[in-house]
Amino acid sequence: MLIAQGTANDDPRVYRDNSMYEIPMDDYALYAAWDNDNLYLMWEMANVQDIVAPNDDFPLTQGNHWINNMPIFFAINTGLGNVSDGTTASGGTLWDSGISYTTDIDTLIACSTNNSNGPFIYPADENGKVGVEKYARAETGINMKWGNAKTLSGELIGINGAYGHYNNRKPGDILDDSSDWVDFYELGHSAKLDMFYEMSIPLEKLGLTASDIETNGIGIMKISTFGTSGMDSLPYDPSMSDNADKPYSGQENNSNEKEDEDNITVPLARIGKALSGGNTDPTSPTTTTPVPTTEPTTVPVPTTEPTTAPVPTTEPTTAPVPTTEPTTAPDTVMLGDANGDNLITIADATLIQKSAVGLDTVADKYIKAADVDGNGDINIKDATFIQKYIAGIQIEYNVGSAI
Repeated sequence: MLIAQGTANDDPRVYRDNSMYEIPMDDYALYAAWDNDNLYLMWEMANVQDIVAPNDDFPLTQGNHWINNMPIFFAINTGLGNVSDGTTASGGTLWDSGISYTTDIDTLIACSTNNSNGPFIYPADENGKVGVEKYARAETGINMKWGNAKTLSGELIGINGAYGHYNNRKPGDILDDSSDWVDFYELGHSAKLDMFYEMSIPLEKLGLTASDIETNGIGIMKISTFGTSGMDSLPYDPSMSDNADKPYSGQENNSNEKEDEDNITVPLARIGKALSGGNTDPTSPTTTTPVPTTEPTTVPVPTTEPTTAPVPTTEPTTAPVPTTEPTTAPDTVMLGDANGDNLITIADATLIQKSAVGLDTVADKYIKAADVDGNGDINIKDATFIQKYIAGIQIEYNVGSAI
């Protein structure tokens, strides 16, 4: 099943004016399944160089990702381990990746695109630190294979163009409906350049059973890196391109994303039981908070931004708040209502994300409402709090209250 959908042609190099000779690390889609013995992952990676920059032919002639030793990480929340921010006991990050996590995780799997390094499993210790392998490489039982083919969906949707400002590419444009969205297959892109990876992970090596996945669910994110930093992720986190248009210290043409620090704030994709009803700890499903009445009580697998609203399969027990009537007095605003429509929806999170990268602006009246954590800065963390609230995940801020 598809658990996270990405965008083609959004790797950081496209936001620089002269960086298209770099290898694309372009995650497109993540799938998952399980049985009694294994967790199965499959992910698609795009390489649309033949459409957006065919003159820079090195990425076309050097072969597939499998010939390169590029680190890949899987951040996992089994719900059964010690919560971690992804840092090591020395205060650094795993494999010097520059990646840390505000989103709760408890296990990291690390390997490389050609499987020459890893896979290794790094569970968090009692102090919430990672860096100590639980098993030797041969003992993880993890298998990984790869090949070339067209995407399962038959489409490859993304934004056309490269070379930074010459083609109006700028960080955050994947949040902009007015970007030049295309199906690259319709433009003649060769599917032989796109890659599939498949991985099987023994459940026992993660300390899981099939019943754990079915009863409580687990969270996961796949992150591709280059240099010492994340370049793309599934689900997509805005930190993957927040400094993409800035120069890399090692070679000015390249993107600063090869060396910046990335803090993951978006929710993980879900496998098995989805979070609902405010579960903050998958091992304690009885601890709940009410789901907002404007959202269905069964929460779909979260992606970075659903394209359609899910339709409830049963009638709601209470009537939803009419969208034409305000839920608060005209002179008040609700915490989290960034666009002022008197509702807390994904549109508020999207507006905050766009505002954070300069693609839109929160009206003065709603600046305080958009600053969910009240730190005086409207940023991606505020959008994440709203996303968690919509999904019924308990947070420390009273989103929806009048301010």
